[in-house]
Amino acid sequence: MSNIKLFIKDILFVSKLTGTSKKKLRISLSILFLFLAFGSDLLIIVIIANLFQSSNYSDFFLVQYFLDNLFWLPIIVIFRQIFAYLDVLNTFSLKFDVEESLRFYLMGEVFDKGNFSTADAYHFMNAFALSVGAFYHSLTGFLASAIQLALYAGYLIYVDFQTLGVLIVGVLVLYLPTKFFTKKGRTYAHINFVASQEYSDQLQKILENIFLIKLLKKVEQEKQIFRKFLNKVNKANLNNQKVGTLTTSFPTFATYFLLSVLLAFFNFAKILTLDFIGILVRLFQEFSKLNKNIMLVSNNHVVIKKLHQLEKNKTNDFSSNFSINENNIYGIEFKNVSFEYFDSDNKIFENLSFNIKKGKHTVLTGPNGSGKSTLLGLTGGLLFPQSGNIESFSNKFGYVGVTPLIISGSLKENLMYGNNKYINDKVLLEYIDKFQIFNEKTDDVLEKKVSIKTLSSGQLQKISFIRSLLSDVDILLLDESTSNLDENSRKLIFDILNKSDFTILNCTHNHHDFDYDDHLKINIKEEKRFIQGL
Repeated sequence: MSNIKLFIKDILFVSKLTGTSKKKLRISLSILFLFLAFGSDLLIIVIIANLFQSSNYSDFFLVQYFLDNLFWLPIIVIFRQIFAYLDVLNTFSLKFDVEESLRFYLMGEVFDKGNFSTADAYHFMNAFALSVGAFYHSLTGFLASAIQLALYAGYLIYVDFQTLGVLIVGVLVLYLPTKFFTKKGRTYAHINFVASQEYSDQLQKILENIFLIKLLKKVEQEKQIFRKFLNKVNKANLNNQKVGTLTTSFPTFATYFLLSVLLAFFNFAKILTLDFIGILVRLFQEFSKLNKNIMLVSNNHVVIKKLHQLEKNKTNDFSSNFSINENNIYGIEFKNVSFEYFDSDNKIFENLSFNIKKGKHTVLTGPNGSGKSTLLGLTGGLLFPQSGNIESFSNKFGYVGVTPLIISGSLKENLMYGNNKYINDKVLLEYIDKFQIFNEKTDDVLEKKVSIKTLSSGQLQKISFIRSLLSDVDILLLDESTSNLDENSRKLIFDILNKSDFTILNCTHNHHDFDYDDHLKINIKEEKRFIQGL
């Protein structure tokens, strides 16, 4: 009973969290379509059965009317198809709306909370949202199957009360296999959920370090590791499919097997009517659907625990741990900062304290996985520490990374992205020429359509640099920002940085290329990270 209460509580929780409109009305519509489909089914079976064999209720006025006017039969079949189609359309529409609402909610959480890794964000926005949508869809399907099952069972009991005994025996026979398969399915669903998360983490690691992997000739090794994760996900999916197929097909198999035994060995052909057999088969077909939806609800229910953690994380607002103080004499100050990503057991940083001097160029180095990019995120207020405080003298940040943001649009749109100031086209053209984005001059270059597919990695970084310079920033965050530039472009960037008044935090593996003021290095000792000034 406690499990049922918890399950109902989770249903209400998901319903409230997703905020999808008119859920009750849409579920009610599905129930209406089910009643209409059931009535159509019943009429079709009874009419066709009476064409071959008279039954106890062939004298009913409605049945007799349709037997006398058989032209209605194909029309009823058409309407049955329409009702079934509208039911499927309505339930899938609700499923997709739930997914849309959840993805929008999760995107807000990613922006607001600042403690999600890239892999977590991808996972939540895709596989996780799909699982929650599937939970709602399978729940609607479960209710529909239960209602139809009750209707068919009720009809059979009404026609012949002795059928109740057959149904009770059928339920008892199916109960234990259904319970067993549902538990197995839930186990495999959990394994699949964990494997999918691990797959997302591994994929993120490869994509973020693809150049380094190729450079160090680790491609084959990484491919083999990646294949192991793929095999784990596929194995979990296959096991899930095995259990799902057995769960879905077992009631239909049991029905046909029982009928075959009765007809072959006990001469039940003289007792059973065609309409009874037809409705009995439909009854256990609905039992198959019910079994399938029970398993799907149970399988997808495993993600609700994670959804509770996300909602709990919503109440943990750490944005106050990042503040702006124009009078801060240090520039950017870290005071006893501790940070960990969502649902992680390991702290990336713990009690971290250091300063980034105002108006100075500070390079940041450290081994792979030491948290350099995470530190950039904390510095810019993109990530918020769980404890401690980060204080910055300005909130005007610019960022240039190894894979800069480029939108599919005009060159001008990309240069002005996030900039609300009016800047004359002449100024933009001067920057384009200065940075030599294109080898040849073309007319209307500002209206030239660009995307990550039409530009080289070096061109992408040049556009990102110009965007930061145009934005009149005070603090410039660089993450391997010149790794894709040619020698002339690097010299130009170095010259601009040396002459600027920017406060620069430059995350790089090649600090010797820069003329910097301070050097901070992240060291790892016994799984703990600390900052060393060099």
